[in-house]
Amino acid sequence: MLRSSTLVVGPRLGSSTTQEPKHRNGADRPLTGQRLSRVEEASSDDDDAYEKERRHRRHVVVGWLHNPAIRKRLIVVCVSVVAVYVFIMVASSMLPSELVEGGADTASAVNMKGGSHLKVPPVKEHRAGGGGATNAAAAAKKKERERAAGQVSFAGSDHKVQNGRLLVNPNSKKHPINQLISTAQSAWDAKVAKQSKTLKQAVAEYKRRHHRQPPAGFDKWWAYVVDNNVQMPDEYDQIERDMRPFYALQSKDLRERIDMHSNDKDTYTIKVTNGKITTTAQYKDEAIHHARLKSQLDLIKDVAQWIPDMKAIYTVHDTPMSLINWDHRVEIADRLEEDEYLDTAVNVEGDSVGWAAACPPSSQLRKKGEKYAGPNWDVDAKSFIVSHYADMDVCNHPELVALTGILAGKKPLSTNLLPIFAISKTRLHSDILGVPPERYNGHVELVPWEKKTNSHLLWRGANTGMHYGATLPWRDTQRVRLLGMSAEKTGTLDVIAPPSGMKSKTVGDAVKRMAKGPANERYFDMGFVGKAIQCEVEDGTCAEIDRNYPFKKRVTPIEADSYKYIVDIDGNAWSARFQRLVASGSLIFKATIMPEWWTDRIQPWVHYVPVKADFTDLYDSLAYFSGDLEGNGAEDELAKKIALAGRDWSLTHFRMEDMTAYVFRMYLEWARLQAPNRGSMNFVYDPSMERERK
Repeated sequence: MLRSSTLVVGPRLGSSTTQEPKHRNGADRPLTGQRLSRVEEASSDDDDAYEKERRHRRHVVVGWLHNPAIRKRLIVVCVSVVAVYVFIMVASSMLPSELVEGGADTASAVNMKGGSHLKVPPVKEHRAGGGGATNAAAAAKKKERERAAGQVSFAGSDHKVQNGRLLVNPNSKKHPINQLISTAQSAWDAKVAKQSKTLKQAVAEYKRRHHRQPPAGFDKWWAYVVDNNVQMPDEYDQIERDMRPFYALQSKDLRERIDMHSNDKDTYTIKVTNGKITTTAQYKDEAIHHARLKSQLDLIKDVAQWIPDMKAIYTVHDTPMSLINWDHRVEIADRLEEDEYLDTAVNVEGDSVGWAAACPPSSQLRKKGEKYAGPNWDVDAKSFIVSHYADMDVCNHPELVALTGILAGKKPLSTNLLPIFAISKTRLHSDILGVPPERYNGHVELVPWEKKTNSHLLWRGANTGMHYGATLPWRDTQRVRLLGMSAEKTGTLDVIAPPSGMKSKTVGDAVKRMAKGPANERYFDMGFVGKAIQCEVEDGTCAEIDRNYPFKKRVTPIEADSYKYIVDIDGNAWSARFQRLVASGSLIFKATIMPEWWTDRIQPWVHYVPVKADFTDLYDSLAYFSGDLEGNGAEDELAKKIALAGRDWSLTHFRMEDMTAYVFRMYLEWARLQAPNRGSMNFVYDPSMERERK
């Protein structure tokens, strides 16, 4: 159904009727000696000739790669190089250790003189006793290898961090959650302290992070930030991550793509022209679709007069649409690096490796595939989330495919770079992340911590997350897996004791083996409500869910307020509950693989407790805050502190004004990308614009 509406919001900034310029910088003269810029247009004859020559070179290279004879020669050369390398490595491992130990400095000297860059690996020594210097050298080399693998150590702790997770060292005497909380608080305090106070500082920080001028209208955005006490004015990196790839498209090509996709099924388009908002919609006449469009208009109604002309296409669904494969990502990155544009005449080929299509060839998802081996409760395998955003990286955490319904069992098709906004996405997707105000509640009443007398972890909801059927891998997905885990009666697991239970013990020695039945009764109050939905009746899947998973009565808001601990997990897409939950004053445990507009503006372990997608850290975190099976050792004051910090964050960082500030800045960026002359849409600072944050 096609719908159209107009909303007049007054005069606007930067209205442009500028014709397409002859050159990238909008000048009429030749650009001899000038550097190409990815933020300006090109339509001159000499630019066209350059583009033609560049495409010719690329096609020649592609032709070589498709030539069987040349391809065979390349394979022979590569195999020969690998064989030589393996021979050298094997030979070096047979050298006497004294020679190898003395060879490190020699190798460095050779490298500095332009000689061989091959590093000779150290040979392990087998000496009885002594050898302090040798042990120290070996330890130093081990640390260097760990740094090279992406591992780092917290100050004062030997728990390492890799790919967003703290890897628990069983030999450490420091409780990992103690270190997580103190480090997180320091990181948050430092981030808050360095936020810009003036427009001039904000411009400088923008240029430092993004290597370009802010977009036109940045001063109006800054005025809105100051007037509405918007916090963290520098933390909008998600917008940059989403927008940057589009600089590889000429603005005319981007506008063509927008026009082409504005008629796509199940979308709506928001258009700003001279301060007027108009909309068109290509979706079914359903209340939720109308509500989503209206909520986006409500976000910008007070600022649209400052948004330059632009069009924004949204998918009406709560799931994303765009997935570009790794080769196309590399091509985009190359064009950005070289200040060139994509050749839009070349179609992007699909990839047959599933979600791994969006990952580099060296990624864990490419190497290990999408299989999930099941939870490992051993202390040696324990880890906790440090950076929730890093932990959402499916390429480095391939188990996330099987563990989340939005990914499990699906075979996605890679696409071109689509100019589509989505209110939810994973890090694999290339949609532009919007802001969903759904279920926002700015008046959540606070129940004092002392009146929250229930120490179970609460969850109620429907069995959303994916469509459930006999041929689909649904049993490992987030909601059914969490509820199934919480209802297990048999088996055991290892749980790290609370800090008071460690005393002078190591983490490994302080681990307690718990029977799952008593542990689940002690820690959880979870259940689906109603009956199974989104499932196949004919093949018995609905009946299986109704039969095998706990279904309980609904919990009223008043009843929920009596729980100290509440968990928030993804459904079909993102969870719209988080704002209301974190404002409640309960301690929120959150498991998600969906970055949101506020992800860069919150701190795990300061405002909420992050939970891994496999939930293997959940018992340890609950034991830390709630105590062991008898309730001993509970860190109740820390739980209260984080819960209240989360509420304060919600009241100061998750308001309607904060959402408006995000989309305001996002649309300024999007308008510049569409402008006929992008260079003319750069912001120019003037001291008369200055406003200072308190």
